[in-house]
Amino acid sequence: PEACAVRRWGFCGLLERVERGEIDRLFIAAPPGSAKTTFVSWAFPAWYLGRNQPNTVIFGTHTADFAAKWGRKVRNTIASEKYRVLFPKMGISDDSSAADRWETTTGAEYMAAGVGGNVTGRRADIIILDDLLRGIEDADSQAVRDKICNRIICLVANGGNHRNF
Repeated sequence: PEACAVRRWGFCGLLERVERGEIDRLFIAAPPGSAKTTFVSWAFPAWYLGRNQPNTVIFGTHTADFAAKWGRKVRNTIASEKYRVLFPKMGISDDSSAADRWETTTGAEYMAAGVGGNVTGRRADIIILDDLLRGIEDADSQAVRDKICNRIICLVANGGNHRNF
């Protein structure tokens, strides 16, 4: 099923263009179940960091728990033996390996935060924002939408190095 979603939505080709710098900003809107989070928030950061050492990725989502869940998946992918076949010099640093904030043995960094989480002063080469609204109630709330919009503006304004968003 995931392979069908990839072909249908073309996520991988678009993300490859982001990695090469051909796309500055990418917005993906696709229905639930189309593997957006799997490819954009899990597979892409691991692949990107392997190819772009020592760059930094910031990942933002609706809650700290959800951010840590995906940060853990990316971290565990990079720590895996299968990943080492593709990127033999890359591993997770022993002294920085929390689910939401970790570094690699090559100096790459990954930070994950929920809306309202603190990434102020952090710089990133790639910023990924996925599922910033928890559900329909958040989507219906002007106050929640304004809060998220302000967080995005602050993140991007303070994100420094990023060439991709």
